[in-house]
Amino acid sequence: MKSAVLIIAAPFGFGPAAKALIIEAALRDIAHVTFSADGDAAAFLERHQQSGAICIKGRFSSVFSDPRMLEAFDWIISVNHEPAISHLGRLGLAGRGVFVDSLLAWRSPSAPVEMPPGLSAYLVQDYPGAGALLTRCHARTVALTSPIIWPLEGNETPRPRAGITLHFGGIISPIATWESVAPAVLHIAREVVALARRCRTDLTILGSARLRELPLTADNVRVLGDVSPAESARQIASALLVVSTPGIGAVYEAITHDTPVVVLPAMNSTQMHHY
Repeated sequence: MKSAVLIIAAPFGFGPAAKALIIEAALRDIAHVTFSADGDAAAFLERHQQSGAICIKGRFSSVFSDPRMLEAFDWIISVNHEPAISHLGRLGLAGRGVFVDSLLAWRSPSAPVEMPPGLSAYLVQDYPGAGALLTRCHARTVALTSPIIWPLEGNETPRPRAGITLHFGGIISPIATWESVAPAVLHIAREVVALARRCRTDLTILGSARLRELPLTADNVRVLGDVSPAESARQIASALLVVSTPGIGAVYEAITHDTPVVVLPAMNSTQMHHY
């Protein structure tokens, strides 16, 4: 008999929703999966969730305010959603919770990481210093050091395609300000601008609104900055090539739209700060 699993995706950006889909794909043969999501994450899941999984939209603590609503689930997995884990702790359900976190490194080393006692497991993506920060948590901890295996098949999209899309994922954090990463971001952008020029094609740049501050004056460059989930999906689906820094949501979009994607070495703001 399959287990019942609830996967909660944090509402910001596409990353948590993409990770939730990867977890769902890994559990598909052994569990019935329900998603809980809001904001951009809900929009992303709405486009990509597989048949058999359902998505309950709305703020997690509001939708699941009664602990009896969670009794049907054997396991609850929170992806980057620390408030959801705190809510589960208040309901007395932390013992069935698993917290998957890729944001721990964004917090100052001097800031405490408060996790509810009894949490079953706390998983974190690999990055410099992860183990030291995790020692503060009450839960059993696991460091994820293997590369993500994408359980996806490309879906052919209508042609024609046009241009290169450059996506910057996670380029600002509390410990790595825009000023500290802007030179590296500008260097990457100029390299891809030169690539687009050699290929005689246009370049569109997606990501933070701060990208509009980059001194890029080439005629073939369009900086969209921060755009809606639907606009981002359209841009990626219609590109000849996507280059990402990486942003897991953008990579997921590219694969599912059968768009060729070049994933640069991990260089979000935290990793830029470390390296």
